[in-house]
Amino acid sequence: MAATTTTTKNNNYNKQTKTTTPNNTNDNNNMIHTIHHASSDSSIKVHTYGATVLSYVAKDREHLFVSKTAICDGTKPIRGGIPIVFPIFGPPPPNNKNDNDNVDTMPQHGFARRNNWSIVSQYDTMKSAGMILELIVTKDSVEDGVGDHNEWSKWIYGCTLRYEIDFTSERLITKLRIMNTGTIPFPFQALLHTYYQIDQHQALNPKVCYIKGLDGYIVTDKVNDEKSGTIHKDENHQYITIHEEVDRVYTPPQSSDTTLDIDPNQSSNTVQVTIGVGTDKTVQMVAEGFIRPCTAVDISTPAAPSTTVDKDKQVQVPVSCVVWNPHIEKTIAMSDFDNEQYHDMVCVEPGLLSLSDLYLLQPKYESILQQTLYSSTQ
Repeated sequence: MAATTTTTKNNNYNKQTKTTTPNNTNDNNNMIHTIHHASSDSSIKVHTYGATVLSYVAKDREHLFVSKTAICDGTKPIRGGIPIVFPIFGPPPPNNKNDNDNVDTMPQHGFARRNNWSIVSQYDTMKSAGMILELIVTKDSVEDGVGDHNEWSKWIYGCTLRYEIDFTSERLITKLRIMNTGTIPFPFQALLHTYYQIDQHQALNPKVCYIKGLDGYIVTDKVNDEKSGTIHKDENHQYITIHEEVDRVYTPPQSSDTTLDIDPNQSSNTVQVTIGVGTDKTVQMVAEGFIRPCTAVDISTPAAPSTTVDKDKQVQVPVSCVVWNPHIEKTIAMSDFDNEQYHDMVCVEPGLLSLSDLYLLQPKYESILQQTLYSSTQ
């Protein structure tokens, strides 16, 4: 039996009327929602602040990391789970640096993770379970994170974000749909900032924690600039491991175009990586990006995981991958990160990014970033 949610949309997204199955529980002032998939004995937790997936438990294992000191009361972005990064990755672009009165003040990683999303629906069927959330980007609904002195702060764009979460004990799918519902193209970056739980404090053990599958990707190293511009190689089992602070963007070589124009001849840009998460345990992550025309029906009708798409009108676009672990010095400097927990996590984050500029989404089009996390195998 499916669990449904009816949301009354107003300026306070916390005011919701729900009808759920007994297996679905809510806590933290009705902001954290637990959904069980009864037929596969798996579950997720989702925080409506930032539409952040906090937990994915499958095959008796927690797959996502959340800091012990993460703040989950809706006052700041949550340190862990799968935060949504939009419309910028990192700090805002360096414009007007010589004029302090006009510096872009949008906070790092944008506003999607800093606002309450409304619940469109939630369900538990024999096939799968999940939740769909939405953030309509207006001055009334986006209360934090836009900043000043940027185009988003002028409220000239029409944008709706929809987040579709679907899971079983075998996999977790998180799909971010970015819809241009207005008349003006808007620039953006988007990323799913996934924190993986590493068993038994072994994130710094290269035999246990490693990332492979980014062979041939161009490296941008934010810690050691000398490594930027190099091509990563997985040869001789030289996989990505954590022995110091790691903050790198891995970009597929063919992703220099930032216009997101439809190109029927564009090659596949699917990211497929294997992440070591425990002794003889791995998680597979596959991520894809698409662009397609966005119709009025797409925008007004609650989407479902079974929605079909005209493949002739959907074109794949490049997906980059970020690998991050703050190590000891950065961890100590963060108030919402326990000092020793860098041993317990690694972030592997698929994103629609660019080294030189932001992507540009045309009116009546949507961009899709979809991540599939296949539960740990031994």
